[in-house]
Amino acid sequence: HVYTFCNPFSFWHNPTAACGRSGEWEHAMELFNDMKKDGLQPDRVSYNALLYSLRVADKADEAYEIWNEMCGRGEDSDDRWSTPDIITLTDVLGTLDPKGKKNKQRIDDIFREAVKRGIVIREDSLDSLWEVDLSGMSFPVARAACRFIFNRGLQAVREGEAVEDVTLITGVGVSHRNAPGGQGRGNDEQDRSSGATALREYIRQILRDDFDPPIYCSVPQYAAGTVVASKEIMQKWIDQQNVE
Repeated sequence: HVYTFCNPFSFWHNPTAACGRSGEWEHAMELFNDMKKDGLQPDRVSYNALLYSLRVADKADEAYEIWNEMCGRGEDSDDRWSTPDIITLTDVLGTLDPKGKKNKQRIDDIFREAVKRGIVIREDSLDSLWEVDLSGMSFPVARAACRFIFNRGLQAVREGEAVEDVTLITGVGVSHRNAPGGQGRGNDEQDRSSGATALREYIRQILRDDFDPPIYCSVPQYAAGTVVASKEIMQKWIDQQNVE
């Protein structure tokens, strides 16, 4: 193997990205494993190139395994340069169909870990329990964020917090579907079918489709870049979760 260039990873990244674009995930995985066998520790770009190929090929189990491998590296260790980032998060979530129970749990676990690591919904942002900025998120990340936000609100109410309106900031423009995880990446079901969909309308759709009972949101007259789930709607949804 030729891994002795000034940048030894450059020989590997381009072929793996090419494998990803053509759906040859098995070849990409083989290249990845060969690199490790030759004594090269994969960096974040290497992992993300592999995850891209797995996302294109709809290989959820393999992508989830790679995510866990990356998260197994301590933030204070010498391997912190190979820990996940927003591109990692976008691609691994893009492989997971949220309709299955197993994948819903995986999505929740992945997103909680991403929040813990400060990849999304950072502690130093202006977000609060009941108001979160989703603008700029890819569809897969925004979808997972909604699950996190509403489940977090549910837990807060169970612990004594008063229910309030939930405000999600989406912006009003047409989404680039996969930004900021890299334009043009992805094969999420919604990404494939709604290339010109505004994030605001996408969020309204998934709150209706992914939650039971459906969460219906309104768009305030003077805040077109937001969607709001009233506290009455929230309470109805919370009551149903408590029954279950």
